Amino acid sequence: MFSDIYFHIVAIIYLASLLLFVYFKSNKKINVTFYIVGVYLASVIGGLFLDSTLAVPPNSYSLWATFLFLLLITLFFVPLVLSKTESIKHVQCPNYKLFDAVCYFFILIGIAAYLYFPPIIYTMLVSLGTLNVRGIDTGFEGNLLYLFLTLGCQFFPIVLLFYFHSVCYRPGRVWFNRLLLFSSTAYIINVLTVMGRDGFVLWAMSYIFAFILYKNILPSQVKVKTKKTFTIFLSFFLVIFFLISISRFYDDDGGTYFLFQKLLLYFSQQFGEFNRFVNVVQRSYVDVGSVFPLVDLFGAPKERKSFLTAHYSFISQYGFSQNVFKTFLGDFYNNLGLLITFFVSCLFAFLFSIQSLVGGVSNIKLGKLILLTVFSQVVLHGIFYFKLAYMVSNIYVIICLLLSIVFSYNLVSHREQTRK
Repeated sequence: MFSDIYFHIVAIIYLASLLLFVYFKSNKKINVTFYIVGVYLASVIGGLFLDSTLAVPPNSYSLWATFLFLLLITLFFVPLVLSKTESIKHVQCPNYKLFDAVCYFFILIGIAAYLYFPPIIYTMLVSLGTLNVRGIDTGFEGNLLYLFLTLGCQFFPIVLLFYFHSVCYRPGRVWFNRLLLFSSTAYIINVLTVMGRDGFVLWAMSYIFAFILYKNILPSQVKVKTKKTFTIFLSFFLVIFFLISISRFYDDDGGTYFLFQKLLLYFSQQFGEFNRFVNVVQRSYVDVGSVFPLVDLFGAPKERKSFLTAHYSFISQYGFSQNVFKTFLGDFYNNLGLLITFFVSCLFAFLFSIQSLVGGVSNIKLGKLILLTVFSQVVLHGIFYFKLAYMVSNIYVIICLLLSIVFSYNLVSHREQTRK
């Protein structure tokens, strides 16, 4: 029997080789593919340093599960490689009036979120008296305003994309750009209503992604300012992130060491958990609606249990929780099974490879970047879990597809197209 270290090393060698391939293929430039592959490589490397009491048992690994993980993730990397984002020199926005209108809508959503969500957070903290809260029911989930603002907050990757486009082509609109950036952080406040830490991490990941997309276009002075802005925001967010983490884990046995291990587990359990689910879990039915909730509009499967019932039933059967970070591929496999997961992965790779090949490379439409951002979000945020497996997220994807169409075609006059 091989040690789990063996399987980690196999994955590290493959991902490191792929990272080098991407780096040299892009003429030694950092692009979004390099960034995303690097995130997965760092996650697998971190798994080597997990304490044995937290890590997946060695007998839960297999060469087959490791091969499957690398094969499936490679299918999602292919469209990113073909996108050649390192060559972007100019991004066309066909309609700046519509661009402004969408941006103002994002800003209004952001301001409304900051007015609406903080009182909910404060009330919850006062009533519970602790930050050590996970996945609670706030009682507002059925409120239409709560749902609308939650939907609006899902657009933070697109808001950040629009922010960088605006600072590149409209740097003089200082307060407009600042408000746009501010509105992107509304997602963090939204997630804090359930004391979630994901908002900080996913926002930071999306900020870096959008920055890399526009780094060839950003003037040097603006580039320095955006880096400084990111550092300020990240420093503030990290304080809250660590406060929540300390409240959850520092009192557990092990003190500082255990706190560090829990933080490492957050970023590095995914490869091991994917192995465990492939090798241990046996699914008796396919539940497409758990991954793509819009399907449930045509009827949810009778076999589906409530969240808590499924949670305790799973623990009773397997001895560990199914609600762990196992990457988006693990979520696909757990709910769709092997064959459908492979089909969905191939379909994603095929469709987005075509999208990456269509149109220019150096002179690119904003609509194409919107579509690339949504696809990359599946993979980038998917290092933890499938982030889009919620009804509001499905609606968000549909709206983004519409936005990508609108911002891909010249529907206005030539004068408006060339405006900057």
